[in-house]
Amino acid sequence: MSISIALNPKAGIVGVITPWNLPLNQAARAIAPALVAGNVIVAKPSEITSQTTIEMARLATEVGFPNGVINIVLGTGKEVGEAIVRNPDVRKVAFTGSVGVGRAIGHIAADRIIPLTLELGGKSANIVFDDADIDTAATEAVKGFTLNAGQVCSAGTRVLVQRSVYDVFLEKMKSAVQAIVPGENLGPIITPAQFQRVQSFFKVAEGDGARLVHGGAAAEGDGFYIQPTVYADVSNDMRIAQEEIFGPVGVVIPFDTEEDAIRIANDSDYGLIGTVWSQNISRALRVADRIDAGQIFVNVWNTMSVQTPFGGYKNSGYGREKGIEAIHHYSHLKTVTVKI
Repeated sequence: MSISIALNPKAGIVGVITPWNLPLNQAARAIAPALVAGNVIVAKPSEITSQTTIEMARLATEVGFPNGVINIVLGTGKEVGEAIVRNPDVRKVAFTGSVGVGRAIGHIAADRIIPLTLELGGKSANIVFDDADIDTAATEAVKGFTLNAGQVCSAGTRVLVQRSVYDVFLEKMKSAVQAIVPGENLGPIITPAQFQRVQSFFKVAEGDGARLVHGGAAAEGDGFYIQPTVYADVSNDMRIAQEEIFGPVGVVIPFDTEEDAIRIANDSDYGLIGTVWSQNISRALRVADRIDAGQIFVNVWNTMSVQTPFGGYKNSGYGREKGIEAIHHYSHLKTVTVKI
């Protein structure tokens, strides 16, 4: 007689490479499950926003973590990030950042045959049906692309609205966006380069025929502030509907039928999150099931918690952060069979 036991031994040394937006959150949601699984960490925060990760490691030592469990290495991605991924002692890597860098890390990891968690961004669809609570949907849609000045991968930057309520929704959305004031309830863009990049989309949008509803320029005064911006009458093949802008810019796209909404929502290289607004819960769940995204919200926007797995499809990456599922990514399943 023999019995088999499934074990989950640790991966070993885990490399964690995080971006400049939401730096403490990004570091914690990779480091925490890796530690729970019994690993040690070598983390490289963005060179732009490294202080919070350094402080987290310091506090961990202060409360009793042994030296060497959480290690922070500073530098650029090319100098330090690549060295972490190539290091033969690193047996698992978690990366959050751009598709281009994620793809490069994927090539290195493939050569080494080590597992990755990749979270690479999004162009998430916010679908508003004609039976939705229009006031709430409009307000939440604006939050969806202005939170952290739009500098979040899960930003709901594509707002798909059924044509029968399109004009009413736009008016509600315009009122909501006008209440957002740069420097008061809207923060700045992170760097001069990103500030210029966000503005570069405005001329492109107008050249493609999008209709400016609000914003479309830098805010007056000092600082890297962008006016919260809404473009209407957008076609999903326009650049502003396909590329991740990482600024407070939302585009409104009309649709006619449920099938249209699903087709437009899935016509993207990304698949991170999505939102469905409808009082018909059967329809909302049916649509949610068919959207190519890792997390779908119904009649609410982005109410994530540490218990809910987070991650994407397609160019948004693979693997999951948060929840029990995340812990599984930081261990290697092993089966032990014993004859007794």
